[in-house]
Amino acid sequence: MKTKLTYSLFLLMTACGGAVPVAVIPDDRQVISVQSSSPAAIPSVGAISTVCMPPAAIGPDAQPIPSGVGTGSVSVGGLDRTYTFSVPVSRPDALPLIFVFSDDHGTGAQIREALALEAPAEGRAIFVYPDGDPTALVAWDSTSAPDTNRDLLLFDVLLAKLKSQFCISSIFAAGYRRGAHFTNYLGCQRGDQLRAIAVEGGNFDDFNGEKSDDGVILCPTPAVSAFVIDDAVTGGSWVGAPDFKHWMNWNHPSDRGDYATLPVDPPGCLAAQHEPPGHEVLGCFIVDLGDTIWPLQAQMVWDFFYSAN
Repeated sequence: MKTKLTYSLFLLMTACGGAVPVAVIPDDRQVISVQSSSPAAIPSVGAISTVCMPPAAIGPDAQPIPSGVGTGSVSVGGLDRTYTFSVPVSRPDALPLIFVFSDDHGTGAQIREALALEAPAEGRAIFVYPDGDPTALVAWDSTSAPDTNRDLLLFDVLLAKLKSQFCISSIFAAGYRRGAHFTNYLGCQRGDQLRAIAVEGGNFDDFNGEKSDDGVILCPTPAVSAFVIDDAVTGGSWVGAPDFKHWMNWNHPSDRGDYATLPVDPPGCLAAQHEPPGHEVLGCFIVDLGDTIWPLQAQMVWDFFYSAN
């Protein structure tokens, strides 16, 4: 029998003096059941008039702060790395920032259109879609050591730039296929900065990191909430999905042998049990998903991030 848990939402005052919705997780929670964040229940962006002024917008060298959809670039290791961004024209004091990483053969602009994460967000988040390294064999490096990983450095440089341009409440990352591999890697290496991740069709690659006695990779940063989407053929009841197994383990440091799950809606989804508050792990394993994008992923990913914000 499936048990549903509903997130109750309230407004948390941010350091900038504004309000962003966050979730309160009841102490007796049993199952994650992601609830749609209806615009009727949430203040519209336009209803919040105060605007936080980020560092780049202040002082004699103030720079124009972008809004709408556009492109940009940053220099990383002597290479210009490009990205697409989407920023609400009207913004409250702080918004979540969501990085989205494409597959090997796609661009940031293409994955923006394909995943359509902005539709359920309805102007309540800033999105950035980096382009993969055009000089590399694979678009996103999820195996190199952190101190030599150019894609990890791209994240650091781009995050620093965006923090100077915008007031940001929380940081999230999502990825599709090769981009999902990297998002898992990013969650391991930058768990002190990310609030949660969501991956579809990814894996948890072995980057020669430190491991526990039972082979679990020990990340150098704290655990992040994780939402894993995969084909039921490879994922099954999570046994064939190493990223789901990793995040179940890493989010539950007091008992990394606890693999208890419980079915949740929609069909094919499982919630990891006994995880500490704020460390939810959700997996959806869809029959015949193959290489296609799960039709429910946009709303599910947004609700997962929104509840964690």
